[in-house]
Amino acid sequence: MSVEEDIATIRSVYERANRDKNFDSMKEVGTPGYTVHIPGAPPMDIVGMRQWTAAFFAAIPDLEHDVVDIFSDGDRAALRLRIHGKHTAPLVTPMGAIPASNNPVDFEAINIMRLDGGKVAEHWISFDMMTVMGQLGAMPG
Repeated sequence: MSVEEDIATIRSVYERANRDKNFDSMKEVGTPGYTVHIPGAPPMDIVGMRQWTAAFFAAIPDLEHDVVDIFSDGDRAALRLRIHGKHTAPLVTPMGAIPASNNPVDFEAINIMRLDGGKVAEHWISFDMMTVMGQLGAMPG
């Protein structure tokens, strides 16, 4: 696949996530062995990723992912996202629920993806969880 096709595939994931309020498109653009890596969490497959992100979409129903920067080289693509919305429902986590704060949430994330045959094979997500927890009212800002 070309760099342009890889970038178009990645952009489509976030466009569909913003429209559909889920990451179900990963079923189509992820390889059968798709793995996502998020600091502090065990590696997840497509099902795990969809469950993890579903909790955020439930807690922040207007959640949007804006692709700020994206570039690709070889089998890797990197992007910077701005993620924002309003926390209007509890965020259910493995450590308990964070009650709705009605606070705006606005943070950036850096994602790196390894592509294989035009599909996402691996996905690394990095963001400042302390900032997010402060914005959610789960800890002092």
